[in-house]
Amino acid sequence: MIIREMTFDDISEVAELERRYSQTPWDATGLLSWWMRDDTLFLVAGEESTEGADGAEAPALEEGAAPAGRPEAAEGTGADGGNGDEAFCESDMEYVPPVVYGYVGLVMVPYESDITNITVSGDCRRQGIATALFQELFRRCPEKGVSVIHLEVRESNAPARALYEKLGFAVDGRRKHYYTEPTEDAILMTRKLRDP
Repeated sequence: MIIREMTFDDISEVAELERRYSQTPWDATGLLSWWMRDDTLFLVAGEESTEGADGAEAPALEEGAAPAGRPEAAEGTGADGGNGDEAFCESDMEYVPPVVYGYVGLVMVPYESDITNITVSGDCRRQGIATALFQELFRRCPEKGVSVIHLEVRESNAPARALYEKLGFAVDGRRKHYYTEPTEDAILMTRKLRDP
């Protein structure tokens, strides 16, 4: 697993995580609009996929070999009817989206910041992914001029609250009826990385 900055190619995968696992999901358009801002940082946990669209591992191609699904060249001719000297282009290969297990977003108004969202795939929970995302976020914040991180969490979300406390966040307030569907208070939490 790697933790890296979110790219444009990750947005559809992250939107699917949101749709499946968030009570108030962001769609791809919302994610894109936040991701494009200069005052945000989005990290993903995942790996680059080596699988094809059918789930089978994509074969490694030797130099000059035709990608899967493309007709083999007859001896003396290229697949396109040429003389066989044409090499295929990587763009001829089928696009394979990155694998994303989870993500975290941060909006920054240095020296402070707010977590926008954190979502981890249901079948990947309790494997340290959220912790790894936060640890990388904590590492990157000082270079962005951020020394304080705020977040809101549903009062009833005991597992998330326990994780945030373990990561050094402290309760510092409450917002009445902040969440909808269902209506619920938000518990406000803050972590100081260093004094501003």
